[in-house]
Amino acid sequence: MSNEDRETYQLLARWAGEGRSFVLATVIRATGSTPRVAGTKMLIPSEGQGVGTVGGGVTEREVIDRARRLLRTGGPAEVVEISLADETACGGRMAIFLEPHLAEKQLVLFGAGHVGRAVAKLLADLGWDVTVIDPRAERLDDPDFARCRTRAEEYVAAAGALPFSPDLFVLVMTPDHQWDAQVAAACLEHPWRWLGVLGSARKAGQIRRHLAERGFSPEAIARLRIPVGVEIGSETPAEIAVSIAGELIRETSAKLAKASKHADAAPREESARQ
Repeated sequence: MSNEDRETYQLLARWAGEGRSFVLATVIRATGSTPRVAGTKMLIPSEGQGVGTVGGGVTEREVIDRARRLLRTGGPAEVVEISLADETACGGRMAIFLEPHLAEKQLVLFGAGHVGRAVAKLLADLGWDVTVIDPRAERLDDPDFARCRTRAEEYVAAAGALPFSPDLFVLVMTPDHQWDAQVAAACLEHPWRWLGVLGSARKAGQIRRHLAERGFSPEAIARLRIPVGVEIGSETPAEIAVSIAGELIRETSAKLAKASKHADAAPREESARQ
């Protein structure tokens, strides 16, 4: 194995461990004059700069576009056939295998209250990888968290040390509005897929004002989901959990993801969060 391949696979393992989605692009056939040979690899993340190259130019842009389309749609692996006759003086042909590595649905949940227990249990049932953070260690012993990772840590300190990535989901429902605002602020400046806070419309205004006072841009604040959940008239912790799960399912559905960006979340009662 070449040093280049070794570095590629080491990075692949690291990205997989961080819960990132990416495509491994491999040149599987190169005939005639081509810029890269068979076996050349490139890692293409869901956003940001790729690592390695399969030839540069129009060829590489097409490969990146196709790879990110696979990540958006959850499509299967495919082979891209490319002729270099029109693009370069090379005149050869390349076949590039695109192998998507889709991240598990990873969610970090701040708060082990009544709603937190219901959300964690339901999402675990739905196949999510859930980490629950709460300094109240006795709360984390609840059977509803049996299939979750648990961390008995202070909310704000834990938020500052999360393994952020463009595929991470974060849900905030601590027992105190100030902690919610501070955790949201700690997360907002990092990359993530979805960041939501449990709360009413009134609380949403308070937190948005707090974030604006801390210097966050209107565009950054607009990405925060508060209130969270789809409108089903939910009141009990179990019902609120279903509402939140519905929003997350919509967010991760390739067919409905676009619609979710324009949907209004419903106000949530906060008495059950403790």
